[in-house]
Amino acid sequence: MENEEEKSQIFDLYHNMTYTISSTNNITIMTHQTGTTTISCTIPTDLGEQLKLISELEERSKSYYVKKALESFLEDRLEDALLAKMGDEAYKEYMDGGQETISFDDIRKEIFDK
Repeated sequence: MENEEEKSQIFDLYHNMTYTISSTNNITIMTHQTGTTTISCTIPTDLGEQLKLISELEERSKSYYVKKALESFLEDRLEDALLAKMGDEAYKEYMDGGQETISFDDIRKEIFDK
């Protein structure tokens, strides 16, 4: 089936992280890290206190939790962005194919006006 056809895209971001994103009826995001980057951000005091507390309770660094949260957030966002891009490309391909389209209103009339 065409839905099961594997599609892959590779993104090289800032020359230190390569994302390979493959889809076969679902999205799998794999990353390969070739370097590290130091970032700095300002967060609300209560969030900082929660981060400090969990890092002390579980004896892990604050960086560990920030990294895990960022990985999870970006994985979700990359999945959404990839699905949107694939949808846009499929729609463009369909529209460029010159096939006849049927509006939702026409389908609704055909179903309910019988």
